[in-house]
Parts: sequence; structure tokens; C-alpha cells
Amino acid sequence: MRPLTRDFRITLHARIKRSPNFRKELLKVMVECLLQGDVGTGRAMLYDYIMATIGFQKLGKLISKSPDSLMQMFSSNDALDTHTLFAVLHCLQQQAGLQLEVKAVARPSQPTQQAALSH
Repeated sequence: MRPLTRDFRITLHARIKRSPNFRKELLKVMVECLLQGDVGTGRAMLYDYIMATIGFQKLGKLISKSPDSLMQMFSSNDALDTHTLFAVLHCLQQQAGLQLEVKAVARPSQPTQQAALSH
């Protein structure tokens, strides 16, 4: 994922702050990225979402974690601490007045390599 320019980041933060529907959809997309294995994108989006909403200072107090360690967790390529990640997601849902739900859907079947070769 390419780094965001300062102007785009300012625009994104302003939109997050003023639009509850945008916040809701962004939170949903962030979790979907994480669930689909796109951890880098999900992590970067979470960082910006946190910066534009609750902030790392307040988030750290709410989940009893150092703001610096939370910033590092969402701005680096280090492994995510799942306990902290779920505490953050829980807190962000509470702050937004949302409850995210996971829904299982069948993926469209993809032809196997063998089936593709036989045509």
C-alpha cells in the first residue's frame, strides 16, 4: 500500500470526523481487510481511523495500553497482538455506537487447475 499524502490524509480525517455513515463503512471495510488477510491495508486504515476519531491517547487509557505501543502496532509491519487488536476493535465499535457482525458467505467456486487444463 502506498503511503498517503498529507493532503489526502487531512481530507480523509475530515471526512471521518463529519460523516457517521463513512465512519461505519470504513470500520466495516477495515475489519473485512483483516479477515481477508490484507493486514497491511487494514492496519493502515485502522491507524488513520484512530487518529481521526478517538486518538491514541484516549484509546490507550480505555484499553490500558501505552499510546506509543498502539501507534507502533498500527504503523509497523510487526505481528499484530490479537488480544490488543480485538480490544481496539471492541473499543472503536463502542465509540462509534456500532456492533459489527460477521456473516459467512459461500465463495463462488473457482475451477481447479486440473479442470482448467482439461478444457
